[in-house]
Amino acid sequence: MHQTQFIEYTYDLDNHIHIFYVKKKTRQAVDEYAMYLRRIGQEIQNSSNPPQVLRMILDIRETGVFPLQYLFSKLRAINAEYPNIPPTYLAYITDSTGDIALINNLQYASAVKQTNYRQVFTPAQYDEAIAWLKTQ
Repeated sequence: MHQTQFIEYTYDLDNHIHIFYVKKKTRQAVDEYAMYLRRIGQEIQNSSNPPQVLRMILDIRETGVFPLQYLFSKLRAINAEYPNIPPTYLAYITDSTGDIALINNLQYASAVKQTNYRQVFTPAQYDEAIAWLKTQ
């Protein structure tokens, strides 16, 4: 487990899932998230056997979604730096109905790649989120 000021990151080696637990909803948290995504992008880019899919959990149950405009600017830069990232499956963990509605509409946002797939789970459905990611 790696812990920075705003993000706690773990890699589930058994299931090949990157897990991010967001502790604060700030631009600095987005910066830390982007730092981890860049590290993942570098690992994939430098790998002789890169993964076919990227599996991630973004646990925002305590904070809600990141500041979106700032997040999208970071994601656009990362997508440009690492264009060969495999299809990404992202499970959001939240029980906020506002966040759920917002996340379900993110597919229409221009900053999100077409090869990204997302699903929202409540904290009580955490095991279901893992199961969903494992089937991808």
